[in-house]
Amino acid sequence: MRYPWALSCSEEHCMNRTVLLVPLIAVAIAACGKKEVPPPPAAPASSAVDAAKDAAKSAADAAKDAAQKAVDAAKSTAGQAVETVKDTASSAADGAKNAASSAVEAAKNAAGSATDTAKDAAAKAMDSAKETMDKAKDAAAKAGDGAKDAMTTAKDAISAAKDAAAKAVDDKKQ
Repeated sequence: MRYPWALSCSEEHCMNRTVLLVPLIAVAIAACGKKEVPPPPAAPASSAVDAAKDAAKSAADAAKDAAQKAVDAAKSTAGQAVETVKDTASSAADGAKNAASSAVEAAKNAAGSATDTAKDAAAKAMDSAKETMDKAKDAAAKAGDGAKDAMTTAKDAISAAKDAAAKAVDDKKQ
């Protein structure tokens, strides 16, 4: 069998050539690839150590300064918070005192109004009772007069009945 890509090969030798060409092509491709950049030369050890010491000292100093500033800020804020709480508590106490005073005053006013209202109601009830008593007296007086008239009429009727009975007895005797 003949392959168009193979230059000339017999079946036995064709495979051997292919096996040999594959690693050669791989090496050629790898050689054309990107080359490694060599690492930069190392700095002398003593200057790196000195630089690390200086950086550590600077970092420690900066941390101390930041901690001191944080403590100062916390103290200041705490003092302000205490003052604010004091002011707020004082204002609340004053408000409570004013509210209690207003409540006492309102209770006094309400009691005074209730007393005045009760006095007015009692006076009206007394006036009404007096009027009712006067009307009852008038009615009793009229009833008494009516009773006197009725008694007089009854006496007259009894006298008339006696007279009529006496006349009837006299008439019968005759």
